[in-house]
Amino acid sequence: MVSFALQIPGNALSRRVEGSADAYALHLTNDPAAFIAVERKLAVQNLAEPDPPGWLQFLFGTHPSTLTRIGYGSRVARAR
Repeated sequence: MVSFALQIPGNALSRRVEGSADAYALHLTNDPAAFIAVERKLAVQNLAEPDPPGWLQFLFGTHPSTLTRIGYGSRVARAR
């Protein structure tokens, strides 16, 4: 039980780090269309749930959801 309880903040930190890595990649490549295409392809190949229920993402998500990541790319594309 202690391990599970400690996993939750660790997952939150991991999601934040992964989100920062996504932002860096988008800034470095300046190609949000490719970023979005990769996220879609990964979701299809891995049969991932693009928008998991919030409680599931909170407890077990180690990366931002696919929908969140596609949202990052879309915001960057609109800002161009």
